[in-house]
Amino acid sequence: MGAAAKAIWLIEQHHAAPLSLEALAEKVGLSRFHLSRLFASAVGLPPMAYARARRLSEAAIALDLGLSVTDAAFGAGYESPEAFSRAFREEFGLPPSAVKAGGGLAGLSLTHPFTPEEDMTATLIAPRFETRGAFSVSGLSARFEMSQLAGVPAVWGRFAPHFGTFPMAEPGVSWGVISHEPGAETFDYLAGAEPNGAPPVDLETVRVPASRYAVFTHEGHVSDIRKTMAAIFDEWLPASGESGAESPELERYDHRFDISTLSGVVELWIPLR
Repeated sequence: MGAAAKAIWLIEQHHAAPLSLEALAEKVGLSRFHLSRLFASAVGLPPMAYARARRLSEAAIALDLGLSVTDAAFGAGYESPEAFSRAFREEFGLPPSAVKAGGGLAGLSLTHPFTPEEDMTATLIAPRFETRGAFSVSGLSARFEMSQLAGVPAVWGRFAPHFGTFPMAEPGVSWGVISHEPGAETFDYLAGAEPNGAPPVDLETVRVPASRYAVFTHEGHVSDIRKTMAAIFDEWLPASGESGAESPELERYDHRFDISTLSGVVELWIPLR
């Protein structure tokens, strides 16, 4: 069972006593951020958002079958009917009493157990391992929900006019830096390059900490990077004996990548403990 499938199975087994993101990640064998990225790529929602939607959807079905609001609240793992009612209204736009009053499930957008429809398989080339000291990347960034990977190319479009306008440590090489706050359901993506000397004042600069990396090669269109990432976290990392670190992931672009077609070779640098 892959990491994403195992996470779904665990969520489905714990509606009444929900697991925290930290506990779920520990059971799956990934960091919180890596699990969140993998899960969102596969399911379309971060794990905690999916878990909340599933709990409330099952509670709505139970209400429609005659369960009381109080029993549905405790059955969904809420400490009080009031907390349950607030969460129910936030999820569906209606209070649970609307279901009990004869409205049934009409108008509720229920979340059903996820069944994958898209083939997310990818062939991985064995990684090389790199240890790199801390360095800076200057560029432009944006914040995204875990499932909003489609918005990343727009960040590169904004950075493109700045590429080559400041001294670079590696001419022709650019970096994508993916960072996050532990436990957050969002991530920050910075498109930039490593400055040679003082960072440019008109751009954002992030400091990438020293780390050891597993470096994978993705070949093809950037839209399929998520499939390569899924294979890394769903298959390679759990079987490798390695553990992912809560540090920024990196994408390295050089002359092997064609910016006009958004295709070519991208190196994916996965931080390890």
